Amino acid sequence: LAVISSPIWSLRGKLSALKEPFVKAAPSDSEQSVADFVRRRLGEELYKYAINPLIGGIYAGNPEKLSLRYAFPRLHELEQMHGGLIRGAIAKKKGAKKGDEPKVRKRIVTFKEGIDTLPRLIAAALGTQVHTRTTISSIRQKDEQWQVSWKSEASRSELFDQLILTVPAYALGKLPFGDSLAQRLSSLSTIHYPPVSVLSLGYRREQVKHPLDGFGALVPECEQRKILGVLFPNSIFEGRAPKGAVLLTVFVGGTRNSDLATEDTDALKGIVASDLKAFLGINSAPEFTHHRHWPTAIPQYNIGYGEVLKNIGQIETDHKGLSLLGNYRTGISLTDCIKATQSHSLGALD
Repeated sequence: LAVISSPIWSLRGKLSALKEPFVKAAPSDSEQSVADFVRRRLGEELYKYAINPLIGGIYAGNPEKLSLRYAFPRLHELEQMHGGLIRGAIAKKKGAKKGDEPKVRKRIVTFKEGIDTLPRLIAAALGTQVHTRTTISSIRQKDEQWQVSWKSEASRSELFDQLILTVPAYALGKLPFGDSLAQRLSSLSTIHYPPVSVLSLGYRREQVKHPLDGFGALVPECEQRKILGVLFPNSIFEGRAPKGAVLLTVFVGGTRNSDLATEDTDALKGIVASDLKAFLGINSAPEFTHHRHWPTAIPQYNIGYGEVLKNIGQIETDHKGLSLLGNYRTGISLTDCIKATQSHSLGALD
């Protein structure tokens, strides 16, 4: 209803969206890109100005390459189980009314001191069981156990029944395993992680003409701008900027403009300046700048990702007690990672 009533879309765009319930589902054994799925079901306009920028904000990726089945499994499931998005939404709403699906109040949350509060609290709760600032010197499989040797204040070596690896895919092959397993883990380094640079910029409120009355803005690729998007943190949460000031978080790079994701802070500020002027009416330099460059930011679940997942499963089958967990396998969000960890813990208990 919001799409149909919005003045953003043309009449043709709205009509394309209205035909969605009558578009046949793709064959269950097919693998389609996110771009192909959206164009087929919702039309070119909604793809270019809604879904394309959304993918830039979530994956910093290319919708033409991302696999719907693996990057957005819920959308794939809606089409396969219910025939489409609108039909699926109606079915889920009916299920919620019948009590088939739990009612969950969804809201955006964070921690006052930042997201790293979560791992710090987990480490504190586990106490001496957590070893930080260590160097792993050797990992070897001994019968049905794993011997791990590491160095911190002193050298230690212990046997474990389970070995759970949660490092990024590109780091797996660098772990000190034997040659055979190290080579198999190195094959996962083919998973693409595009670079992203993140600028946190602080301005006096009068420097920004835009009311910042929202979550932020995502930029469609067809607009040929330099930034992927910009968030308005202090419009979402309290305490993110001093009184009379605003904080903006700007994202640059991804698969769209990977060459612009530079480590050079001054160069990056110059790159984003024209877009911030056009979108938010900012004509002056920020009062505060924080730059974080991620050379390998977000794993891309591209077409053919099923083979990657099959490879991971086979490695685990061939090495009892070894588990590979991380956002390259179970979903890229923090929520996905927490759910995967819970599922794995329950499975281990069984």
